[in-house]
Amino acid sequence: MVKIGKYVNCIGNKYNRLTVISEFKKNNRYYLKCLCDCGKTTEAMKSHVLNGGIKSCGCLNMENRHKQLNDLTGKRFGRLLVIGRNKEDKINCIGRHIATWSCLCDCGNTIITTGYLLTSGQTTSCGCYQKEKARENGKKCKIYNKYNLSGERIFGFTHNTNK
Repeated sequence: MVKIGKYVNCIGNKYNRLTVISEFKKNNRYYLKCLCDCGKTTEAMKSHVLNGGIKSCGCLNMENRHKQLNDLTGKRFGRLLVIGRNKEDKINCIGRHIATWSCLCDCGNTIITTGYLLTSGQTTSCGCYQKEKARENGKKCKIYNKYNLSGERIFGFTHNTNK
């Protein structure tokens, strides 16, 4: 590497997965055209490549993202047993892909949900548990609003305040 003042000639040098092919100036900044180990070419600011902020054309991020994916297959979350990863990911509002999982509920239904909802405990059934709880609560306290239909006007009274 030849350094003349602050200028660094780095053509032919390798930085992480990037090999510098050429350099050019755009908008008063130095950019490098690099060949990645995966075979793709990319352009990046020279300072970002030299200080290690950019290590590849983006292929390294994709590899790391797939490594971080926690396989939930066979794990149980409440009433749900994870069957496997769903083929289609959910795409959130900023365009990121979110892994979705197919789950078998104890009641026999299958649902598709995200890994975050499973691991955080926000989804523990297909909805059958909530329905059961609603039925139980309804049986315990069947209190209805009261209405007075006598006369020309109708009056309604709420069950919790009688107002």
